[in-house]
Amino acid sequence: MEDARIPDAPPEIAFGEPVSVGRSVFTPQKLTIKPGREPGERMLVLTGLLENVTGATQKAVFGFPEKLPELSSGDTDFPTPQVNLVRDNYFLKQLEPRIREAVTIVWKIPQDWQEQDVSIKFSAQKFKLNDNLYSKASWLLFYPTGTLSVRPEKAA
Repeated sequence: MEDARIPDAPPEIAFGEPVSVGRSVFTPQKLTIKPGREPGERMLVLTGLLENVTGATQKAVFGFPEKLPELSSGDTDFPTPQVNLVRDNYFLKQLEPRIREAVTIVWKIPQDWQEQDVSIKFSAQKFKLNDNLYSKASWLLFYPTGTLSVRPEKAA
């Protein structure tokens, strides 16, 4: 029973280590600060590989309702990120099963944020084959699966 218990604190992950995000597995590769489209705008870009580990096309890659990775750094509040495909720089709509896609998770950096260490928390929904209410398969509540703590590098 102890093995099935969700740990109190999610494990620390590093670049290159896969982390479960529910219906997918995300492998972070690098975190960079890049200039935005507007003058003075900056973006924090997490690049990685995302693989759908279910047997069907997924629109809810980060769960439903969608729970994207949470970025925190000091007291700064970051807006909700956007997930884009690297191959065409278009936002991610769906992910086919067992096809690994290179993606970027992009946060707009608030003006008052100074370059420092950041923490990115990943969550996943638990799948249960027979739930207690209807005795059918379903995705349950979110639980923490890993935390990536790193200092972003500047884009070349």
